[in-house]
Amino acid sequence: MAEGCVRTPRHPHGFRVDGKDPAKLVILATPGGFERFVVEMSEPARTAALPPPSQPDKQKLLNVAAKYKIEILGPLPEEHTTPGDSGP
Repeated sequence: MAEGCVRTPRHPHGFRVDGKDPAKLVILATPGGFERFVVEMSEPARTAALPPPSQPDKQKLLNVAAKYKIEILGPLPEEHTTPGDSGP
């Protein structure tokens, strides 16, 4: 299991899970308000089991993001850097 910490002070960023195991994230966002975006994008669980992975409703994502002044820049680029690499 890989562990790490990322600080993203309002810079464009994204996360990709490489592998078949699910990711667990702990997010601390300040100032408050981001949690309302997460709640509005969430859906109630239909069963006690995790649902299969799926893509978000892109139109809902764009609408809700705009409401909370979050800019969605698009999908992550296909290339990625290795941990500790400063990138291209």
